[in-house]
Amino acid sequence: MTKTTLTRGAGLLGLLAVLLAPAMSSAQPGAFAYQGQLTTADGPVNGTCDFDFSLWTAASGGTQIGTDTASGLAVSGGLFTAELDFGPGAFDGGARWLEVTVDCGTGSATLPRQQLTASPYSLTSFSTTGLQGRPLSDAAPASGEVLAWNGSAWAPSPDQDSGGDVTAVNSDFGLMGGGTSGDISLQIDLNETQHRIGEDCDPGESIRAVDAFGNVICEPDTDTTYSGNDFAVSDQQCPAGEYVTQIDAFGNVVCESIGFSSLVIRSDTTQITIVGGGTQQLFATAECLPGEIMTGGGARVGARARLYRSGPLGDTQWTASALKRSDAGGDGETLSITAFAVCVTF
Repeated sequence: MTKTTLTRGAGLLGLLAVLLAPAMSSAQPGAFAYQGQLTTADGPVNGTCDFDFSLWTAASGGTQIGTDTASGLAVSGGLFTAELDFGPGAFDGGARWLEVTVDCGTGSATLPRQQLTASPYSLTSFSTTGLQGRPLSDAAPASGEVLAWNGSAWAPSPDQDSGGDVTAVNSDFGLMGGGTSGDISLQIDLNETQHRIGEDCDPGESIRAVDAFGNVICEPDTDTTYSGNDFAVSDQQCPAGEYVTQIDAFGNVVCESIGFSSLVIRSDTTQITIVGGGTQQLFATAECLPGEIMTGGGARVGARARLYRSGPLGDTQWTASALKRSDAGGDGETLSITAFAVCVTF
């Protein structure tokens, strides 16, 4: 608290003032409560007094900011309370001093100016007089607008995006999710996309299937039970006047009569030598000569090989392929395959 004195005639007039927190309201946006104690040489004042308040920028001299009055204010035991309002721009952060002139019916007296403490400056946080010490526009922002510095004041302005030109994230084949606003995420569609294969089967097993997560499903490799003559074509021939219509699983030819002048089985044999112990694949293609018609075909593989595929290749060729069996030996072992084409002339 601050005590000030003023000599007037034969008596002593003093003012003891306490500044309270601002009393803000929509009707008085800059108002605050001011409480003080008024005494004379005879003690505390009791009665009715007229007060004139003025706000200054310095302890003496300076610029007057504004004025306010409180006429007929009751004083009891020296105590009084006045609600002051010097306007919304009175407190802008600069130092302020309050000068009080009082008249209790025996003549007016002016007390020395008192510097206002920090409490009235809470008015600045209740108002929007500025940001970072810079003025604010009086215009209210519309929906979607923000405050932006226009060179002289903070004023409403359209909310600009922070950069970039992304307006949507769309999912395509193998993906799910996406969107045009908010938190956007993408997920892998496991119905369309498979994880990388990260497993293998044990020796003696083959991959039967691969699930969507890249896990392999294995089964025993039963191909090791095949002999070298499995699915081989025998050396049978059809009687004169018949031709081969098919070759069964045991290599037997099935013949049928037809009016052709000759039948011959053309063949093509391929042999390779195992090198490096890796997987080996063999191919052979038998072909009928010009003027001949292919009516069927087949294949024969040697030991340590298994037939992979056998079938016609066009109208005049029969092709076959074989793989090295899992129980095949090491380097230097020979693998062979022979393709047969049954050819006739009319």
